[in-house]
Amino acid sequence: METMNSTVPVTFVRNSLAVAASSALFLVACSTDATPTAFPEISSENDLVLPLDAFDLNPLQRSIVDRADFKMADECLRGFGLRMPSSKNTTPVNYPKNADYAGWLEPRHLQKYGYQGPPGMRDEAWAAQDGRRAFTIPADIDAAYTGLAAKVVNKKRVPDGGCANEAEHVLNAGAPSPTGSGPAKPREHKRMLGLMDAAADAAFKDPRWAQADARWSDCMREKGYSYSAPYAAENDRRWQANLDAVTQRHPVTQLEIRTATADEQCRKETRFFGARLAIYTDAQNTVIATNKDKVLRLQVLMKTRYANARKILGLPPAA
Repeated sequence: METMNSTVPVTFVRNSLAVAASSALFLVACSTDATPTAFPEISSENDLVLPLDAFDLNPLQRSIVDRADFKMADECLRGFGLRMPSSKNTTPVNYPKNADYAGWLEPRHLQKYGYQGPPGMRDEAWAAQDGRRAFTIPADIDAAYTGLAAKVVNKKRVPDGGCANEAEHVLNAGAPSPTGSGPAKPREHKRMLGLMDAAADAAFKDPRWAQADARWSDCMREKGYSYSAPYAAENDRRWQANLDAVTQRHPVTQLEIRTATADEQCRKETRFFGARLAIYTDAQNTVIATNKDKVLRLQVLMKTRYANARKILGLPPAA
């Protein structure tokens, strides 16, 4: 066998919906049959649909909200004689939102980059879930933008929470708090991430998770590789050899590429992607049912932010 079993722990980083596909996935997820044929075949990123997506914005809508947020924060900073960084990227995030939940490897371009994926991929994966890309706040605008460290900047009082909060107030105008306690507060739309995390915790405890790992492991063993689960293959210590301390990237070996290629093939052969999506579908449906009012208020908040963003940018109302 080419590889040894690895048990390195890892924290896996975390669209308009097709109703028919969602319904089919829901029915599959409710099945008690955990054999591969019980799960759908996932053939493209368009199949990576989960229930909470229906209450969230799609990548283009998120991009419009991010642009409006940037614009309002910039207008606030102008009052202090400052500007937002021109490098801020507000284009739509193309990384599939649910790829990591499904263990979908295609965005990594395994043949070229191995498991680590192309440069910047991890940041894009997080942005796909969070709805916006992280950016470095320049030192000269930090106090006025965040509302921290200084209460007065350039002889002008900084609003509570800084210009970041000022932008949030405009985007949230007219929307309820997901908690039902009054108007939406800054960044309360991020409570969607909390619901996704709660579902992820439940999914990991689902017995079908371990069963999917075991089927994958058996397939890999037949191909000459010994790993207990996909995370063990992805985090084999050998892939970390010669890690660059600055970029946190490593040279990709042919062994890693062969392993990753076999890994992806086994995920397809065992319907690993379909199993993971079925597990997450059940978990998210439970979270939605348990938090029905909160989820519905979150949906209103998301739609309101999008409608307000279009006004801020001078765009016509959405059809």
